Amino acid sequence: MSHHGRDNEELESLFNDKLQEFRPKEVDQYPDGKITPGDEGQIKIEISAHDGKILVDFGTSIKWIGFTPEQAIEVGQCLIQQATEQGQRKTNYPY
Repeated sequence: MSHHGRDNEELESLFNDKLQEFRPKEVDQYPDGKITPGDEGQIKIEISAHDGKILVDFGTSIKWIGFTPEQAIEVGQCLIQQATEQGQRKTNYPY
């Protein structure tokens, strides 16, 4: 079973305001075009591990995410790499 979190609205608003301050202005927000009218542009994600669990941090609340095939492969490879490293630490079995 996977885990998820939902910050309270006040903190979410504060973080979103701060994220806007640091969002690069010169970066194309839609490098591969807009997918839907509700598309809010590109988003940076972080894949890491903590206490044997794999974490995917989007930095903000999102409803959906879309990837090009190349991006999907890269995300998949990062997830597999983190899972392999965590699995090896936990079981000492090579994967």
